[in-house]
Amino acid sequence: MNSITLALFGFIVFFLGYRFYSKWLSKRIYDLHENITTPAHEFRDDVDFLPTNKHILFGHHYTSIAGRVDFDDFDFVFMAA
Repeated sequence: MNSITLALFGFIVFFLGYRFYSKWLSKRIYDLHENITTPAHEFRDDVDFLPTNKHILFGHHYTSIAGRVDFDDFDFVFMAA
């Protein structure tokens, strides 16, 4: 079995899992619905609770994770190479 066949098989498995298993999880396990209001909408006070765009939210989430990296560790990695 060559690598293209394995990669294609892996892609199909991930796609099917994303398509069907995620739908099953959202209905059976987490009981998610489209009409549920989030706390940002329910308790909106424009100080602590404020609805925002999903792209802005992703950016804040990413920088919260990536911002915790110490650059001294990167210097060590580049010096060792």
